[in-house]
Amino acid sequence: MRGAFTLVELLVVLAIVAIATAISLSIPEADRRRAAVEGAARELAEYLRSAHAMAVRNRAGHAVVFNIANASGSSGAVLSNRDGGHWYRLLGPGEFDYSRGNHGLSWHPRPGNFFDYGDRDNFNNVPAHIRRVQNAWIGEAQRLPARKVRFLALTDVDNGHSHRHGGAATVSRFPSTYPRPWCGWFDAGAGRLFAWGGYDASLTHAGRANSAFYYRGSDAAISGSLNPADRTSGADKDEFGNLTSGGMVFMRQGEVRPVVNAAWMDWYITFRPDGTVRAGRMGELRCESGLNGGDAVYGNTPDGDIGDMAPAKADWADGSRGHSYELADDEFTATSSAARSGYWYITLAPDAESDSDRFPDAASAVRSMMPAFRVGINALGDVRVVQVRPSLTGELDDTITGSQWQDQAKTDAHWRYSVLTDATGVAKGRPIVDALVPEMLTSRVWWYR
Repeated sequence: MRGAFTLVELLVVLAIVAIATAISLSIPEADRRRAAVEGAARELAEYLRSAHAMAVRNRAGHAVVFNIANASGSSGAVLSNRDGGHWYRLLGPGEFDYSRGNHGLSWHPRPGNFFDYGDRDNFNNVPAHIRRVQNAWIGEAQRLPARKVRFLALTDVDNGHSHRHGGAATVSRFPSTYPRPWCGWFDAGAGRLFAWGGYDASLTHAGRANSAFYYRGSDAAISGSLNPADRTSGADKDEFGNLTSGGMVFMRQGEVRPVVNAAWMDWYITFRPDGTVRAGRMGELRCESGLNGGDAVYGNTPDGDIGDMAPAKADWADGSRGHSYELADDEFTATSSAARSGYWYITLAPDAESDSDRFPDAASAVRSMMPAFRVGINALGDVRVVQVRPSLTGELDDTITGSQWQDQAKTDAHWRYSVLTDATGVAKGRPIVDALVPEMLTSRVWWYR
């Protein structure tokens, strides 16, 4: 019986370790960053393929739901994953209660029908929705590697508040610094990168913080990406329509407040039993909460527990709209150009090295986001992984550039349903999905001619 290594064996082991360490150290940092981001992108792609196959095999709807939470103590100006708050997870079919007309996630995969039991007062029951989501998770959360990889964007554009072609001034004019494409845009005068989903307390609309999909809402100023106070639900019915005392605390003071909240199904990709796929609309539960709330501007309790963290009801300029499914896709805070590209894209990049959104020039801002990869999925479940390259394969479209995004007449004529158009409303050009250059950031252009 051997009790220990011989000296020769120990020396061999040490030599192997030394060689492996030397090889690791010899790999350039850029290559390590690329390997981490590409690996995370391909893992997400495989996860989406598996979810698609599971929905068909089980003959039941499933969804992959996304969560983005900045690091505790961070400013939120750029998305950061230093605490591992960027993750995705599989959601299974909801609990069924056919006697009340609900068919759960497998019937109609939108948050409302995930917790709606046909009772209007219960339709907007946020605590019930949260409990049902908690009961429907499948497996563990798949976290992007902390301090290595982050979600740069989940859609193609962050609209700020809602934008509707031909609507009233409050809905058809983009606010200052918006829209923000998936790569963000760089204000050369201020030397500042305005990121997709970035939080800026100085930007307001209708008296509310106009950034990060309204994740501030009517609360006090947010510091360190943390909830400034508890938020308690005023809902007085549970998910079965039974009277309750309400009082569920669903946001706690001092906890990190997600920019994109998985518990609320802020953004998700649905896989249907027939093999088709659909991406959700950003913040649909928040919009539902706002539309059904009693306040004229945004929802209040009991129907509007989170309605203040969505575009104001007044922004939609149509009092007849009672539910979020009556809104057009382009009225939501973040949208995709899938109608033109054919795919819903999710962008992954190296984690932010700091919270600063200040850069000496646009080229430096680009380098902070590279190497980047985009994972796309189309309506039939085809998944692709695209490497973002530092050069263009076509000519940038200058139909709308820079401050022209704040020109209502310009956007009414050339931006409809998250697609660039000519003056007659016919779609033109193609969105840039595989390249990132400084000109895209400075001109705020992400379309080819």
